[in-house]
Amino acid sequence: MAQHPLFPGLIFDENDQPLETETVGQESFYIVDDNGFRRYVPSADVDRQIWEIFTKGVEGNEDLLSTKTAEMIGKDDLLTVAMIKSAMKDFGNQLDELMRVGIPKDALKMFGMLGYKFVVNVHGELIHINTPSESCEDE
Repeated sequence: MAQHPLFPGLIFDENDQPLETETVGQESFYIVDDNGFRRYVPSADVDRQIWEIFTKGVEGNEDLLSTKTAEMIGKDDLLTVAMIKSAMKDFGNQLDELMRVGIPKDALKMFGMLGYKFVVNVHGELIHINTPSESCEDE
């Protein structure tokens, strides 16, 4: 159960309409307009699908990615590489924590400015992701 939707403002329905969010009790929902019927889809279900896609490319590549990440930030010492690698292996627990506290608004704005857009059907199933490269190709 998620207390905060992770990607508010970035989730759209098949008609290109942004989904509203609402919290009922302790659980957050994305609301999909199904021909006038407001379907409440648990945000955790939608957010987990997106998180799995983002993290799928990391699994099995932690060594290379942690080394390259450390180089990019100018801290390629062994301790930094080990800390980054450890964080990458703990993505599942990080998702649970993010669902509890939410993603910072500045990070969400950055996702939107980069062109990320997630499209779901009326059941909350992820059917398409607009990525930054797709957004550039459209222009």
